[in-house]
Amino acid sequence: MIRVETLEGTPTPERIAIAAGNAVVGDDRMGKRIYHFLDSPLDRLYSRLVKAAKTENQTERLRVEYAALTKYHRLFVESGMVGSIGSVDPNRTYSPNPSGRTFLAGSERQQNNRDEYRAATIHLNANPDWGHKQTIVVDNVVCHERTLEVAGYSVGKESPGWAHAFAEKVLRDAGWRLAVMWGMTRS
Repeated sequence: MIRVETLEGTPTPERIAIAAGNAVVGDDRMGKRIYHFLDSPLDRLYSRLVKAAKTENQTERLRVEYAALTKYHRLFVESGMVGSIGSVDPNRTYSPNPSGRTFLAGSERQQNNRDEYRAATIHLNANPDWGHKQTIVVDNVVCHERTLEVAGYSVGKESPGWAHAFAEKVLRDAGWRLAVMWGMTRS
């Protein structure tokens, strides 16, 4: 989910056109509108699947899968594993960080998020059907916002159709497995 504001507080017409209807306008309860653009590959996939769902049970299952995958993304971001571009300090040659340990968690909360993310990753890797391929697909689509096609290519699928279909199947299974693991639903 991306929060965008211009100097005037509204996104440009071009940005709204790019979202292609995948934007939600909210209110910050202080007189300003907030635009949330739901145009990551995960957001687009689940909005398409919910629109195509025929029953309330299918829709509910899709919402649970989406909530679990969104939690996985939140854990990845809040654990500090997204990475950053460091600044340059000309007075400290070859030492951007005095301790040199930017890969460590900066707080106890960040460490707890890392532990929960790692537990989810281990749970996905233990899947007897796909094993490590499931984690590769989920990380590509959910954490790094790559397309389903690219995620399918990364696990060896060679045609665009097969890559997309395989990645969608693996991603949906991962969402359900994570939801069951975190107690978001009964299996």
